[in-house]
Amino acid sequence: IVLSWIVFMHIGALASFFTFSWKALAVCLFLYWFTGGIGICLGYHRYFTHRSFATPKPIQYFLAMVGCLAGEAGPISWVAAHRYHHTYSDTENDPHSPLKSFMWAHMTWLFGREKNLAKFEEYKKYTPDMANDRFLVFLDRYHILPAVLLTGILYWLGGWSFLVWGIFVRSVIVYHRTWFLNSASHVWGYTSFKTTDQSKKNW
Repeated sequence: IVLSWIVFMHIGALASFFTFSWKALAVCLFLYWFTGGIGICLGYHRYFTHRSFATPKPIQYFLAMVGCLAGEAGPISWVAAHRYHHTYSDTENDPHSPLKSFMWAHMTWLFGREKNLAKFEEYKKYTPDMANDRFLVFLDRYHILPAVLLTGILYWLGGWSFLVWGIFVRSVIVYHRTWFLNSASHVWGYTSFKTTDQSKKNW
């Protein structure tokens, strides 16, 4: 299912060659920032995974919904995989270890996800702070719904041009930006401090 979805999104992005408009590009760039920057980076990563700041419940739920718009899984699933990664970073137990291969770390790990990260009853043990929240559990199960709603809104506002650039192109860019953190940032770059993993700094 995951492989089919990602292939579908990449093929859909090819329609950008026939649907370009400056307004559609602006929609793409805004949603890239909104879903990738606010949803994934600030919401899924900074807040839910690492709890690096405090915020009221309505803001938490808003961040979770924006994260769902990125199409990278539900909030509990995403956070469970990332916490598991930090526990075993750059070891054989790391779910997307670059030790296996660059492409494994980048994306192919998604197609052979370990059982403990594939089923809610298994991965919820890594997210006890989220797994008892009914709204987050609902979002995790039906994480595609916000994206379906966004798809309809974009088509209504700007037709195929907005849909292609706001959903397909933007999603593919956000996917690879996120995946490069698992692959390129653990393979290329430099380190300022000695750490126990292979994470590196680069542009």
